[in-house]
Amino acid sequence: MFLWHVLAWGVVGDYRNASKIVASADNAEQRARLSGVLRAAAEASLRGDIRTAYTAIHGRVARLGPAFFSKFLYLTSERDLPGSRCLILDSRVSAAVFTLTGREYWKETAATYERFCVEVDRWSELFGEPDDLIEFRLYQFGRLIASSRWRWLHTEASLYREGRRHVEFNDIAERQARLMGWTTV
Repeated sequence: MFLWHVLAWGVVGDYRNASKIVASADNAEQRARLSGVLRAAAEASLRGDIRTAYTAIHGRVARLGPAFFSKFLYLTSERDLPGSRCLILDSRVSAAVFTLTGREYWKETAATYERFCVEVDRWSELFGEPDDLIEFRLYQFGRLIASSRWRWLHTEASLYREGRRHVEFNDIAERQARLMGWTTV
């Protein structure tokens, strides 16, 4: 089942709910139900119907939350359709967007998810970059701030305490990357 591949890709060493999600397809009846849910979500995602795709899967599979099922929706979306499409929205991406823009995407609703996907599509057009590249950069930034805005602000404050008079985005990002061991510069 394609979902198992998505789970394997998405867990990145943190198997939290993966075994419980797999167990939700323990018998033929459960597998048929899960397949129906996934089919409906994938078909809507493929058509570019973000809200319907989200609604088709949200709350229908035990322990499968938006961070994981948005990966499934992203991987079943059609890249070549004009307009917005399903993207990955997890806590790191949400924290990054909030830190950069003040916009909140925490609420787990179809409307919130659709608003996020439409916004990233708008940024894609504005900056001339693919929507999934923007989402990935947001994810990376979310890792830099460790999904907590306070780390970003703490780093900024520490740079000022060191005597800097002007601190910019790149200064903070470079410091965080060094603190996380991503760079040695």
